[in-house]
Amino acid sequence: MTTAVIGAGVSGLAAALEAAQRNDHVIVFEADTVVGGKLRSGSLGSSLVELGPDSFLTRTASAMELIEHLPLDLVAPVASQALLWRRGQRLTIPSGLVLGAPTNVASALRSPLVGPLSRLRAAWGVLVRSRRGSDTDDLGALASWRWGRSWAAAHIEPLVGGINANTIVGLSARTSAPGIVTLPPSGPVPPRQPPVRHAPFLAPSTGVQALAEAMREQLAQYGIEVMLRCAVQAIERSTGAFRIVHDTGTVTVDAVVCATPAGVTAGLVSQLAPEAALLLRAIRYASVSLALLKVEDPLPQSFAGVAGVLVDRAAGLLTTAVSLASQKWPHWSADGRPILRVSAGNLYDLRPLDRDDPTLLEDLVAEASAVLGVPLRPTAG
Repeated sequence: MTTAVIGAGVSGLAAALEAAQRNDHVIVFEADTVVGGKLRSGSLGSSLVELGPDSFLTRTASAMELIEHLPLDLVAPVASQALLWRRGQRLTIPSGLVLGAPTNVASALRSPLVGPLSRLRAAWGVLVRSRRGSDTDDLGALASWRWGRSWAAAHIEPLVGGINANTIVGLSARTSAPGIVTLPPSGPVPPRQPPVRHAPFLAPSTGVQALAEAMREQLAQYGIEVMLRCAVQAIERSTGAFRIVHDTGTVTVDAVVCATPAGVTAGLVSQLAPEAALLLRAIRYASVSLALLKVEDPLPQSFAGVAGVLVDRAAGLLTTAVSLASQKWPHWSADGRPILRVSAGNLYDLRPLDRDDPTLLEDLVAEASAVLGVPLRPTAG
């Protein structure tokens, strides 16, 4: 059986590996010059930086199954404390939360992010309310049902909304926050979970893009080459098979895996599956801007152990988060200077797209300085 995989991001590479393990003959097409899709590592002066995701979640069983078969040196973040910029203050997000949701009464009652009544409301939700009574998959509605609107806005919105460059209102709870969906109310003790073998996040010490490169090398061991700079133009039906039209010719295959963005996939399958193409074209993407800053001066000691500062959406800033990247990942900074990653924009905030790069960078440096309470002096070295 011959299988074509279109797209050599992590999903495409994983699909190709699975097909290869079934002894399929696999052909992988990639329009770009490198594998990895959104996984991009780069440099800032002499320092390693990530231009996309900086790690992966270890709670995803399939991810760990994949990683354990790759020759990667994995490291865990050193700093993990998160703060929230809210009403002009940096407030500590309490421990004992799952994606911002309280797991016990103590974690609900000690949060500094909301007032006493909101803390009591959240504690009541821990004790009494489960998903029962609110069968919606809308994370905003579900979180408000269980722990109250104020708690959801202050704790879950900045974290889960920020991760997804969206708002939790209308966001699928099962997809974006399965850990929240399965939280039980107090009462019967939930089954004991197996001991955690890994930190919540891990990353290759040589950059996240090394994950994709390692997958490509594993494919090579099966005799499979990724065809770079080779875009697929169309997928056509052939007798009992599919004809792939690409930049340098055509090939007939038995099966096709499309691991490309929704809009690209819609164009490829529009003749084969017009209804699927319509659904794919309805998928919305968020544009996010990321500024990587290496700064001259060390951060104050008060930020020791802090991984980053989330920004409350009500603050009205462009910035959604300031990651203290070199505190999370000390190996990033070869010269010891702090490296920050400043994120901006989401599905409903397109203001960063209206600015040219120099103006946006200037605005984000100013906002990050205000959020951290430190005048930042970026350096190009």
